[in-house]
Amino acid sequence: MSESSFLAEKYADLPGSKPVERAVQKTLNEGAPGAKTKEDRVDRYIARLERVAFSTNERGERRGLELLEKRFLDANTLTYEEIPESYWKNQEQIERSRGKGGDLAQASADQLEQARKEHAKMVLSDQRASLEQWVDYFASPDSFAIPPALKYWVLREVTKLKEYDKDKQAFLPRSRGTVGLFPDINYEALAYIVDALQKKL
Repeated sequence: MSESSFLAEKYADLPGSKPVERAVQKTLNEGAPGAKTKEDRVDRYIARLERVAFSTNERGERRGLELLEKRFLDANTLTYEEIPESYWKNQEQIERSRGKGGDLAQASADQLEQARKEHAKMVLSDQRASLEQWVDYFASPDSFAIPPALKYWVLREVTKLKEYDKDKQAFLPRSRGTVGLFPDINYEALAYIVDALQKKL
């Protein structure tokens, strides 16, 4: 099984998605023959992502990578408005347990909103940085041994996970409203997983 076949099988929505359709259309406009199979479509999409990510402008800047990274991070990290109310209630309980219940009771609605926004700015910046580390690694020469299709697979799977839970010895699944960080990169474990999957394919 090829890496593109693996992606087409694992993500049934991928071959017919709008990004893949745009990539296929772009190659048709450049004179390539039609993509006849799901695997061909996925292959063209992955190749297009790689070209965009590693192209440079006249000043040597990788603007395509910056755009891809921004879109990826925007799609997979929260905005202030998306933080669930349950998170804020939990934060209030933490503050009360620290003896700050009186401060909360005396604060005006505007003061509470401002405090929430300041807290969210820090927390969401950390969340974004925890996912950005993956994109930055995969765009660096250190990761060139990993095939682009498997980079796509890893990134897509990482967005489904919370940080490693030492007590449960597992990565817990994340929902759209998860405020916590994404998993840190363990380079040794990543190399092992990629190697194992390549052998299986």
